[in-house]
Amino acid sequence: MDTRQLKAFVTVAATSNFTKSAEILGYAQSSITGQVGSLEGELGVKLFERLGRQVILTREGKRFLVYAEKILKLYAEAKEAVPASLNPAGTLVIGAPETLSAVRLPPLIQEFRSRYPRVEIVVKECRAKANEITTFLRNSEIDVAFILGGEMYASDLVSEILGFEQIILVSATSHPLTGKIPVRVGDMEGVPLVLCAEGCGYRMVFESILREAGIRPGPVLEFGSIEAIKKCVIQQMGITVLPRMAVQGELGRGELTDLQWQGPDLDTNALVVYHKDKWISPALSAFLQMSREMWRIH
Repeated sequence: MDTRQLKAFVTVAATSNFTKSAEILGYAQSSITGQVGSLEGELGVKLFERLGRQVILTREGKRFLVYAEKILKLYAEAKEAVPASLNPAGTLVIGAPETLSAVRLPPLIQEFRSRYPRVEIVVKECRAKANEITTFLRNSEIDVAFILGGEMYASDLVSEILGFEQIILVSATSHPLTGKIPVRVGDMEGVPLVLCAEGCGYRMVFESILREAGIRPGPVLEFGSIEAIKKCVIQQMGITVLPRMAVQGELGRGELTDLQWQGPDLDTNALVVYHKDKWISPALSAFLQMSREMWRIH
């Protein structure tokens, strides 16, 4: 069993097609077929059902795929560990909610790539729910994650507070609530809201404050996109709570107004999280250090 066989197998499993796999890997189709066939011979099982032009993983193939991917990942890590740490290389997969991937990550990634051009960066946008991100970390689908809000107490994860994000209440400039600035908890009675998806840390804090005060806001519009939320608020479809960093442009252009929330604190922390058993490659070590530096600056 060698890495060429494993790469051929994993690629065919992903594409369900020998021809496409050959194109991706730069081999003749007969070579891919031969590598998979040799692997099946060594294992003594069929890894694929070949039904006409369809290629489908067998039960044994599905079980073996998990191990093949792990072996290839370890192989890549082993190769990456050998070069000098002053010149990191390899691939980093980063998970983050849209708020951070749209505003915080671009300058961080731009600076990182300028310093370490041999490192490939892949950003996997995750919903705001922390449990989705932790699942990705535990399944090794991502190497490191950024989240907003709350604390991370899972024993198998390492979390570090990078800094704090100011959360503000905003509306369209002509919204009736602008006449009540600063806005208090009681002013929220019956007011329509436009909010990020359930599970978002600062949304949960805001709704908890309203519940504890016995305040019932108006109907809620829910979006997974920060841009969609801002556009709806500008069109007076409701007000919202968002990190100040996400609305700086709109505030500066006079499209949105900071309602100067006078209530319990909405501010939240920004965390970087990775699995405790994760190998801290030179690339990941450099990325973590740069994240700490740039969060303090910005």
